[in-house]
Amino acid sequence: MLQAKKEKKLKPYKKRKKVKEKNFFDNQPQLISLLAPEVIQEKRDYIYMGDDKYARIFTLMVYPNYIEIGWLDDILNTIGDVDISTQVQVADERNVIKYLTHKVTKLQSDYLLFERQGNIEELHRLEENIQSFEEMRRNIQINNDKMFFIKITLRVNAENLKELNEKSKMLRDEFDNRSCEIRPLYFKQLDALKETLPLNNNIINDNNRNMTTR
Repeated sequence: MLQAKKEKKLKPYKKRKKVKEKNFFDNQPQLISLLAPEVIQEKRDYIYMGDDKYARIFTLMVYPNYIEIGWLDDILNTIGDVDISTQVQVADERNVIKYLTHKVTKLQSDYLLFERQGNIEELHRLEENIQSFEEMRRNIQINNDKMFFIKITLRVNAENLKELNEKSKMLRDEFDNRSCEIRPLYFKQLDALKETLPLNNNIINDNNRNMTTR
């Protein structure tokens, strides 16, 4: 009598796990690790970065009326070891025109008010401002000009705190002589340091200034 052979159950096919190929570029150091100092101690208005490296970071608050190419060269050459970071962002044209229209209307209203009050001392200043804003608005409308948001950050470097204070005073005096004003970024030195690195960081947004090309 013949016995039926038992059928062997086939095991389901299991896909082999793909071995992830090693990316040799993963072993390369990141840019931030190359730029960052070994030690960072943030103080109220300066940073200690180890190995006798001190830095104080300023922002330019008051700009001159007119700026030419290389206007900062003389200042930087006088002080010495100073790093500068300039961030430029194009302003939206529609918002700019809307803002300028509102500004002109406000100035015209002030002009009529002072004229009724007989305050002639302010009239000449208001006339100049109205003419200036109207000309700016007209140039932007016909694409002869553009408005930008500008932020300039300066980092003074020194080997000790005494040298840092001396350089900082010299830098302030140089800007004062050009009718400008710089201020240390109090309690924001670490964020300001990140902005001075070539990483396109825009962390502190309250120091931008409007500027046109004309």
